[in-house]
Amino acid sequence: FTRPREDILRLIPPEVQRILDVGCGKGILGKKLCEQQKEVFGIEKDPVIAQEAAKHLQKVIIGDIESISLPFSDSYFDCLIFADVLEHLQDPWSVLRKLRKYLCKGGKVIASIPNVQHYKVIRSLIRGHWNYTQSGILDISHLRFFTIEGIRDLFEQGGYKVEQVIGKRRASFKYKLLNILAFGRLEHFLVKQYLIVAQKEETAIVKEG
Repeated sequence: FTRPREDILRLIPPEVQRILDVGCGKGILGKKLCEQQKEVFGIEKDPVIAQEAAKHLQKVIIGDIESISLPFSDSYFDCLIFADVLEHLQDPWSVLRKLRKYLCKGGKVIASIPNVQHYKVIRSLIRGHWNYTQSGILDISHLRFFTIEGIRDLFEQGGYKVEQVIGKRRASFKYKLLNILAFGRLEHFLVKQYLIVAQKEETAIVKEG
């Protein structure tokens, strides 16, 4: 709720003016965007946290993005942000389709999603363990889990074209060395989280909602 998310901030195109931050938390990221003269709206389902965000953003809607109706006109936003949000939803595929109509032509989606293919998860699974934690890839509040191919499929089904994928590594020297010796074929096992930039695909045929 309080992380500034500089990694997300760097991916937002400078020409973007109107942004919807889904799961905006306390509005720390949105505050930085407003300081850049952006117009930022937030969605947050925790009422107490939403009140904090409302101090910084143009408007904060309190509710669950999977069930609430939005008061915006079609093509209202230049950019949608999902910073560690999609994995917490029951049906992130439907949410991406639902919000697609609010994104203008050529509009961007910026997202961060954990990588369940990380070697620590695979190593534990081989040993017969799938232990939820308070944070991280197996956060107890995560409802969905994705590999890079699953992420690409998620956006494609939503009517978006993935333009950029950035892997945030979290690995020991030993595993980085193994990846070098394997000519980079282990790269997806070293990435803890992916940053995604996608664009609304105008020719996509999707069922909105």
